[in-house]
Amino acid sequence: MINQVYTTVLAIINKDNRGYISPIEFNLYAEMAQLSIFEDLFHKYSRGIVKQNARMYHSEFSDIPKHIREVLDIFTDECNLVASSSFWIPSASDFYRLIKLDYNQKELEEISKLDINRVLNNNLVAPTNEYPAYINLGGKYKLYPSASIVGNQVLATYIRKPRQPKWTYTTISGNPLFNPSALDYQDFELPYSLFTDIVIKVLGYAGVEIREADIIQLAQAVETSNTNNEQL
Repeated sequence: MINQVYTTVLAIINKDNRGYISPIEFNLYAEMAQLSIFEDLFHKYSRGIVKQNARMYHSEFSDIPKHIREVLDIFTDECNLVASSSFWIPSASDFYRLIKLDYNQKELEEISKLDINRVLNNNLVAPTNEYPAYINLGGKYKLYPSASIVGNQVLATYIRKPRQPKWTYTTISGNPLFNPSALDYQDFELPYSLFTDIVIKVLGYAGVEIREADIIQLAQAVETSNTNNEQL
């Protein structure tokens, strides 16, 4: 898909000799576009759940939360947590967002940082070996009861970061020619259903670079239209 995105973007930008973006620039915009769309999936999922609870979706094809979950499932993975001082941190380098923590086949309950002292001081609701808990401190985790949780046995189910897209090429007669056989080639990991969203995002970034106001306005208009359609 990445080559199709690149050629589409170039075709739009090169119309009327507006300008040109190099493969290096495109790869930068592609990474930014993918991350922006990826992060927006979480917001769309939350809005979709609200609409679903309000019975605004009535068929399999309009089950937006289900479709978004299927996309996010592509990025779901597992890793162990490792102890670091009084905290636990994910061992995975591509860790993006936590889904849940498990210890000895028991799911840990998340507790707010504001509530942890109140919970610990209440014998009725304090974490136990049967009902462990954790707090999230900016990507580091404190686990309770801390004395009973040992070793590399805490399993995190998480959403990983999308791999950085890279349009690879071979230079022939001074011109870049797409080369998907390169060792560092990486296509977009987002599904083809988001092709238009990716193109529009890349166009917006490219329009800023080449100082073409109408390209920027086009990208913004399409994004605004898509957002308004989602809110219907």
